Amino acid sequence: MSSDTPRRQIPDGAVSRKAKWNSDSWEKTQSKLKRHCGEGKTAFVDCSHAADSSICQANKLTQDDLQYVNSLMYQDADKVRQDAFITSFVGFESVQRRRPRAGSADSRQRDYTAQYSIPVLRSQPAVRVCAASFRSIMGVGAKGVHNLMKFKIEEKCSRPERRGGRRINEAHEEKKKLIREHIERFQCKDSHNARANAPKRQYLSSVLSVSKMHTMFLESHPDSGVGYKTYYHTFASEYNLAFGHPRTDVCSTCVSFTEKLRVEQDEENRKLIVADQALHRSRAKKFHPSSS
Repeated sequence: MSSDTPRRQIPDGAVSRKAKWNSDSWEKTQSKLKRHCGEGKTAFVDCSHAADSSICQANKLTQDDLQYVNSLMYQDADKVRQDAFITSFVGFESVQRRRPRAGSADSRQRDYTAQYSIPVLRSQPAVRVCAASFRSIMGVGAKGVHNLMKFKIEEKCSRPERRGGRRINEAHEEKKKLIREHIERFQCKDSHNARANAPKRQYLSSVLSVSKMHTMFLESHPDSGVGYKTYYHTFASEYNLAFGHPRTDVCSTCVSFTEKLRVEQDEENRKLIVADQALHRSRAKKFHPSSS
């Protein structure tokens, strides 16, 4: 890479050096999507109550009713909507009578009892069913229904989305903003050589490295608390940058001073760098008089 190649600012929004993952193609994501779409789930009645039971009247449900409920439940893969659909067919009432438990000191007694119902295809009221039939028809497990009911009793509403997602906070975003500003202070240049695998890659000075840039960042922001891993991740995932090959017959210390002066904004620190640079040159002249 030629030393007289014109330098310029790092382009904003350049293609990142590190490939970004596509979570939609993950096997785990595909499996979750199939589960939320109801793939492989068939509505059926799982009940051992008598046909004339007042607790469960699942025997009144036809196969068309079961398919109707399944189509309503899994018309899309929206988990929040499915949770709201489940809770809309569960009612609660206070426990009317408590039976004494002989020889048991267990105080975990329910304050509410749940009543489950299933919508039918015909324009009639929903049919009351037992908990087992409700779960088998809806295609959900006992733990999932229990957690939904617990949230509804405590919060008086359907449970919102609380799974996964990126954990973004203002402090972390502020750190990344400082890192971006620091990286973009450096000057980059193109390579004269063909780069078939990286046509848009820009090159920083050969005396730099990510480790050195991180050290310089900490010198400018000593209280930022930014670790090397965070700095490197931002460098690799948001910028398409590399480092040039070392130039021959060039003092690495002089180049290092030059790069620091390009980045440093504080006038007091710039004066210290210039003083160190002048001291280095005066020492070099004493050891190498012919170079003057």
